[in-house]
Amino acid sequence: MNRSVLLIGGGGHARVVLDGLLAMGRFCLGVTAREAPDLADLSYIGDDEAAFHRFPKGVEAALGVGGTPRQGASGTALRRRVYDQYVERGFHFPPVIGRGVIMAPDVVLEDGAQVIAGAILQPNVRVAANAIVNTGARVDHDTVVDRHAMVAPGAVLCGGVEIGVGAYIGAGATVLQGIRIGADAVVAAGAVATVDVPDGGYVSRR
Repeated sequence: MNRSVLLIGGGGHARVVLDGLLAMGRFCLGVTAREAPDLADLSYIGDDEAAFHRFPKGVEAALGVGGTPRQGASGTALRRRVYDQYVERGFHFPPVIGRGVIMAPDVVLEDGAQVIAGAILQPNVRVAANAIVNTGARVDHDTVVDRHAMVAPGAVLCGGVEIGVGAYIGAGATVLQGIRIGADAVVAAGAVATVDVPDGGYVSRR
């Protein structure tokens, strides 16, 4: 198996993803970003167009682009756009699993899912394509984190939770058992979601 992966993005989340790749025994072909980042001694490929030119048929890649809610939006749109752009060009995104992650044997990680260091995923959890379960987050049984969604560090998803496409669960937030968080909705850092949240909705910290 070819264990080389292209890293996309050069910011803080890229550093975290790089650490996860190294923990998995993967190697980086280089990094693509708008400008040359300071990431270990990785070779700088150039911007997205340079990557498409160098790898016209695509290669395995890892997305080092994160996201933060801004101006009422969930903050996941850029990550989604970059992921889709690379997939359309033939790139494949294997799951990334960080150091010290605890996962039940039946957890499903789809293409591009990222589970970051110290996260805990209990039985019958699915993390869909390009979704992130970040540092130390806890995801209990029978929960779905749908495509492009982001679960920030220290968040807690109790059993039977559904996190919609592109939703954002803030740092230290809690989603109670059986709750559905709609597509592109936001649960603010430290907030507690006690009822279903509609698509594009917002749960503030009280």
